[in-house]
Amino acid sequence: MEARREKEKIKSRSVAKAISALRSFFRFIIESGLRLDNPAALMEPPTQKTTIPSHLERSEVEELLAKIDVSSQYGLRDRAIFELIYSSGLRISEASALDLQDIFFNESVIRVCGKGSKERFVPFGSVAESALKAYLSSARNLLLGNKKKQCSFCFKNRQKNRTKGDLEEL
Repeated sequence: MEARREKEKIKSRSVAKAISALRSFFRFIIESGLRLDNPAALMEPPTQKTTIPSHLERSEVEELLAKIDVSSQYGLRDRAIFELIYSSGLRISEASALDLQDIFFNESVIRVCGKGSKERFVPFGSVAESALKAYLSSARNLLLGNKKKQCSFCFKNRQKNRTKGDLEEL
């Protein structure tokens, strides 16, 4: 099987997924009473290489940030989100879920509710702080309109809802 996989250039991850599907299928067949044994239970998945995620070079990040037009309220919002994500390593879902009370400027940290509803405190840098303050002091109020007092979300979209990865196209 290994020789065929190499000959046909099938990745080990694809083989592992196929074996997992077969195991699940035969478990279903056994639970349905159509078969008593699981022939796929003896199949060993191939070892998989662990890969390091790719990342942007510093110059690429700077080029990306420079393309954001900070003359508009949406540009200020987008710049604040990108600076915060870059500075603190947040996921976009974590940044978009931030509430105002999650930001602690005196300590330069934010409270984040991440995967599995695990709460943690994450530091952010001075550039992100400046971008956040610029956004919060002017653009956020314009984006909120009449909903200023009743809204705790940090980042708002055009419909005055919490952002969900709907940043303006650069």
